[in-house]
Amino acid sequence: MGIAVKIKWLRVLEDYKHAHKQLAYTEEICQVAAPAFQEHYEDFCQRYNINLNQINHDNRNKIQEMYGVPVTPALPEGPVELPAPGALTVFEGVAATAAPPTDWSKEEKEIHDIFANVCKKIALVIHPDKLAADISDSERMRLTDMFHTLSLALEERRYFIIIEIAEQLDIELPKNYQQQVRWLKKEIKTVIGKTDAHQRTYNYRFSESETDDERDTLIKQFIHQLFGIIIP
Repeated sequence: MGIAVKIKWLRVLEDYKHAHKQLAYTEEICQVAAPAFQEHYEDFCQRYNINLNQINHDNRNKIQEMYGVPVTPALPEGPVELPAPGALTVFEGVAATAAPPTDWSKEEKEIHDIFANVCKKIALVIHPDKLAADISDSERMRLTDMFHTLSLALEERRYFIIIEIAEQLDIELPKNYQQQVRWLKKEIKTVIGKTDAHQRTYNYRFSESETDDERDTLIKQFIHQLFGIIIP
């Protein structure tokens, strides 16, 4: 039974890793596409004689409500400061708002504490202050980078990275496989949800557009959603 549970844990762990890789890939696409979206958006407004600064100023309250950040009304002295426009979620009949934060469950807290303890064991080996004085500079740099990766992984709850580092250093991992499997399955759903949310943003949709007509149609949707302006 113990071996079967571990095999199941390994399978779900791989699904968890894959979900995080897809999320990272999608986030990178959105980041890379953002400047191109902004450039096409500004070019579109010029072609259709839309005073972008004016409509931003006139609709700053709505923009602030949709983005959840204050908007600087600098007109006419200068441009209105806005967040990256393409980060807004494409409207599809539901409000484009993020889910409210929730407190950790008892199991989430237990899982985090378990991996925090694993991090402490790893830190005894790779913390910059614990490294031997006679190791090479390249090895010191490698282990220091690994330590920073470890710290970030714990902060972001990317426990698979902690597991990978522990395995590299031959540090024993917790064997509460059933509990981890339950948490991993829930976390996979959460990560997939985040990926889906990114894929519904204008930045991501812009990256998927193959022609200027498709990009213009997307910009029209964006302007209609944000300002209520219909462009034929």
